[in-house]
Amino acid sequence: MKYSSTTLKEEYLRPLAQGRQLAGFALFEPGAGSNPMAITGKAVVTDDGYFLNAEKMWIGSAGWSSLIITFAKLADSNSSERGITCFAVPRNKPGVHIGKELLTMGMRGMVQNRINFDVVKLEKRYPIGEEEKGMDIANDAMMLARITAGATLLGAMEKCIQLMYRYSSRREVATGSLLKNPVTRQSLSSSMMEAALMESLVNYIASTADTDIRNIPAELCVVSKVGGSEFLWKAVDADMQCAGGRGYLQNNYISQLIRDARVVRIFEGPSEVLITYMGTKHIRAVDKDQLYELISVRLRQPELSGELENVYQKSRELLKRNIEDTSLIAFRNGNILTWVLLLAVYAGTMSNPDPEVISYAKQQIRIFTAQLDNFNPTSGNYDIDTISKYVRKINDDIGNLEILTPDEEYDMDDYFKK
Repeated sequence: MKYSSTTLKEEYLRPLAQGRQLAGFALFEPGAGSNPMAITGKAVVTDDGYFLNAEKMWIGSAGWSSLIITFAKLADSNSSERGITCFAVPRNKPGVHIGKELLTMGMRGMVQNRINFDVVKLEKRYPIGEEEKGMDIANDAMMLARITAGATLLGAMEKCIQLMYRYSSRREVATGSLLKNPVTRQSLSSSMMEAALMESLVNYIASTADTDIRNIPAELCVVSKVGGSEFLWKAVDADMQCAGGRGYLQNNYISQLIRDARVVRIFEGPSEVLITYMGTKHIRAVDKDQLYELISVRLRQPELSGELENVYQKSRELLKRNIEDTSLIAFRNGNILTWVLLLAVYAGTMSNPDPEVISYAKQQIRIFTAQLDNFNPTSGNYDIDTISKYVRKINDDIGNLEILTPDEEYDMDDYFKK
């Protein structure tokens, strides 16, 4: 509603804020995946509004929503495409079809649906924000979601640490207490250090947002989501491994944690895409000065911005020699940037930082920097022909059978249809 007209706010803001109505966020499409610029849904401009045609997928709470925030490319009557525009689409509009619930591995507390918009007539009051500025709204919404995701994921990490400690402190194995086992303590310690880094990041973002949310760089929002989701996945996997067979039982909660934790590495932008996005921005020097100012001045960690500058120069040199491998170079760069930002926030905001946490973060920076220093695009990276040949061998070994999952029947029997 931030970008909506006064008319739309008067109609929808109060019931949405009160929780009496829900709104879905319909950006992604089956063929576009995590690349929203590839969406094909169109809103054809008419004299008195628009005709919307689009197919959307992975829309959270769509089946419960009375309003669908939808994104589509504008098109003239001659089908000439223009920029992406955001629309508020009431669910009761003719032509809005909410599809079957998509049965998911986890996150059972909300539904996921397909949505089809078939020649949905929208009057001129339904665009949100300016025409062709829809991606600004989408990016703003997703960045805010990534901030809140960090806090949620931190809480889940702390739950994992609590469960792992509770179990290992009570469990006796052949060598004695499981908690005294150095491997167990190492897993717990890694999760504790990563939780400490995330907590300082979440607190810093929250305090900055209280002053002016525009002062939060996009990179911090990305690290909030990427760091939280990757750290949580490690923590919940360590929980499962520590608990052994008991962890695999439904009644002991860890199996639910692992089902729910898996999706957050994908939702709000897959980790690999977001890390590559950050690395690409850095290599192209987009907002580079502002990023270095954050690290050097606001967080008082000039040595870390100096390290980032070295990484920037190395990446630029690699690009001159490996034009075809820009994504891999950017991904390595983005991993370093993730850990530099986590360390900079922790060291720059904690009154009494734990030297073990600082040492741990510096070790991760060294690991990823070494990968960039020794960059070899062919090392551990088969070409497509080799991969295809291996898969053909697998097909010969085990067959190429279709795996079908039994499902519920929802369609009405033909004998009863109109």
